[in-house]
Amino acid sequence: MAEPEDYAVGYRKPPVASRFRKGQSGNPRGRPKASKNTRTIWDEELRAPVIVTENGKRKKMPKNRAIARQTVNKAAAGDQKAISLVLAQTRLYEEAGESMVPALTLDGHDEIVLAELIRRIRESEPEEAPPAEDGPEPNPIDEPGDPT
Repeated sequence: MAEPEDYAVGYRKPPVASRFRKGQSGNPRGRPKASKNTRTIWDEELRAPVIVTENGKRKKMPKNRAIARQTVNKAAAGDQKAISLVLAQTRLYEEAGESMVPALTLDGHDEIVLAELIRRIRESEPEEAPPAEDGPEPNPIDEPGDPT
């Protein structure tokens, strides 16, 4: 491609022959489509299954669960480093307004069963005792016959 006679090559004015062609990328190879960032790699590794022996039985669980379980068990055994990790994690959840223990979710059948249990408990409770005489209640500190 020939440059016009009056075209001045300079700052931000590349020669016509070295410009990008229409529809052609300036970085033809670019980032490979299948490449992953560091966060994705960490997430995949922590979610990858691992076989753990627990109570003499082999179980398959994600690595992040195995790490959490082992850390909590070490904290319960008195490992100071594990205790500080567990407490720090607990504080993070509390600051975010979340609970470490997931909320209990009930379906319709569970709610019916709970309502029936509550009704039975209330029926089995004794009636409230009638109020005592309309006099001043004795002071348990004062002993009878004490002239104070």
